[in-house]
Amino acid sequence: SVNLVVQVPLTFTGTISSGSYGVTCDELPGLAEPGSKTEVLGLWLDKTASEQLVTVGDLLTYTLAITNVHPYSTAHGVLLSDLLPVGAEFITATQPYSRSGDMLSWPLGELAAGQSFSATLLVQVPLTSTLGEVLNVTYGVYADEVGQVAGPAVVTAVQPVWRYYFLPFIH
Repeated sequence: SVNLVVQVPLTFTGTISSGSYGVTCDELPGLAEPGSKTEVLGLWLDKTASEQLVTVGDLLTYTLAITNVHPYSTAHGVLLSDLLPVGAEFITATQPYSRSGDMLSWPLGELAAGQSFSATLLVQVPLTSTLGEVLNVTYGVYADEVGQVAGPAVVTAVQPVWRYYFLPFIH
């Protein structure tokens, strides 16, 4: 029997396909087998908001989750980052993190095959907010072998607070 091992860089995600293969010799007719396909995966990133609709002054928790879904390779230099959402004020985040301006980062170093990490970010919708949404568009995870993986925008609607004033009726 012969084993063929193919190594691909951690940056590769997709399908490895082999064509048909076979054996021939002088004594026997050729034997051929169909090819095969193998899926290779990389880093998975997800971000969710605790609420789809908030009111000014409300707290909003974001959960960022990453998983190294590669079947056997460790990712190195892993860094999860998130720019504070537009229309929100920072309250706290999962420790340890670093903050530079509005950018928060969680340096993880290595993430083994199949290993996951999650972080939470707690923000508040300012009482003075006139925006109709809290918009988070810039977040992602970086690994030396993969580069930057970005996620889709996470949008939470902000419902205005209606203020009622009761004025005395004088006739």
